[in-house]
Amino acid sequence: MMRLAVVAVLLAAAPAVLHAAPSKPGARSAEERCLDTPGPNIEILNCLSGLTQAQDARLNRAYKAAMGRQKTPAARTALRAAQRAWITSRDEDCMPYYDQVQYGAQGGIEGEQCVLDRTRERADALERLR
Repeated sequence: MMRLAVVAVLLAAAPAVLHAAPSKPGARSAEERCLDTPGPNIEILNCLSGLTQAQDARLNRAYKAAMGRQKTPAARTALRAAQRAWITSRDEDCMPYYDQVQYGAQGGIEGEQCVLDRTRERADALERLR
């Protein structure tokens, strides 16, 4: 129940931490705070997962907005194809980290960080797309 409350708080606060950047010099980002979470790796993973979910929601909004800005069916088709290719690329880049034989228990955290970083970068790119 406590984990659910933590995730709910993270999601509620997501707009303020979407970029997970420090607000002032010396301040730690939301991602850094997740990585410093005391306790077992699952707590860190849950924290990162909440940030990833917030970035994924941002990505979906940015994609829909970018699709709406495309003037022609061909441009919308091209954007859809690019988004599908990006998903494949993200999965190819990040999913190997989840291999516990190679990366151990830390692999899940590394994989979640990879997905979080790639999702944040793609949302940034779609928000800039005109």
